[in-house]
Amino acid sequence: MDLPVLPAYATNNANSFYITTQNKYTRDALINHLKSMEVSATFHYISLHQSPYFHLKHDGRVLKEAERYTNCLLRLPLYIGLTDETDLELIAEETGLFFSNLVVSNEK
Repeated sequence: MDLPVLPAYATNNANSFYITTQNKYTRDALINHLKSMEVSATFHYISLHQSPYFHLKHDGRVLKEAERYTNCLLRLPLYIGLTDETDLELIAEETGLFFSNLVVSNEK
């Protein structure tokens, strides 16, 4: 799991919090794990060249990093209704538990 990196020259608008996983399999398994704990996490990113609007306009180049983010980026819940510290602790604990029990997969 990787956390977002905020460059020194930038600020965070704090409207979402995301992590990246090793692969789509891991991302989807984490979504299902959190869902079983009644935590709603979603994939957040579809690369422009694969989007319904732009895919027919794309010149066909392989955009490896864009495709990696399409498969690996996961948005964790962050919204004004998460005022109870218990909610935040549950999200953090269950995400940590998932990764501590994860069997590493070679799937991409």
